[in-house]
Amino acid sequence: MNNSDRQGSTRRSFLARLSIWIGGLAVGGGVFAALRSLIPNVLYEPSKKVKIGTLDLIPDGVTLFKDAKAFVSKHGSEGKTRIHAISAVCTHLGCIVQHTESEESKSGTTDKPTVGFSCACHGSQFTIDGDVVKGPAPEPLPWFAVSVSPDDGQLVVDTSSVVERHKALLVLKSGHCNVRKV
Repeated sequence: MNNSDRQGSTRRSFLARLSIWIGGLAVGGGVFAALRSLIPNVLYEPSKKVKIGTLDLIPDGVTLFKDAKAFVSKHGSEGKTRIHAISAVCTHLGCIVQHTESEESKSGTTDKPTVGFSCACHGSQFTIDGDVVKGPAPEPLPWFAVSVSPDDGQLVVDTSSVVERHKALLVLKSGHCNVRKV
């Protein structure tokens, strides 16, 4: 009898200790979850507003700015400079498009220049204004808002702000900037 009582109490004491450990782990997990909920989950993403440089540093013509994933077009005449930004991301599957200009349009042997953008991945082609000419792309390339930073005078492309097509930044003088539909 003595031997069986000792085995029963050992089994009982083992189950009691096991239940205390399981209960302690459950309480500890609940406390950890409660404390962890007080720490915010923050996803640090790059800014949607990208500074691309001052007006003097941006060359005339179309330039790709990889940080903004946008093509910036700068054309100046008669003391006015027109600047606009078009997305470099294809509307089909998100590939980066390339600025294209055929050899015939460069040499001037054709009446109609074939300048625009093309997606090397799936064959979509766009005009210089971003309109779809060919391909599986369902929509034209969006235009982004362009502004001048008041801090340092750099041009800022806001990739989170899609503007209506043909809306450009018109710079009359270096100190005076207006956004106009041109």
